[in-house]
Amino acid sequence: MSIEVNNESGIQVDEAELVALSRYVFEQLYIHPQAELSILLVDEPAMEKLHIELMDEPGSTDVLSVPMDELTPARRTGPLPKGCWVTSPSAPR
Repeated sequence: MSIEVNNESGIQVDEAELVALSRYVFEQLYIHPQAELSILLVDEPAMEKLHIELMDEPGSTDVLSVPMDELTPARRTGPLPKGCWVTSPSAPR
């Protein structure tokens, strides 16, 4: 199982804990061991830009995800790879 964390948020995050938690969730959901996950941490302006680009919705959000596969025709994922999970640690919850 490959889990990559890219922190562009400017906020210190325990990346090892994120990987451990992700690994645990994958195991509990019986996700195939060769699955890959990319976690991108961004600041609020970057999240707002992605939110507009991917969802056509203004404003920031706390989490965006790009499905690895879909039952419907693939939608544009912009600059993010399929299977990517994006969060903004500073976004209000």
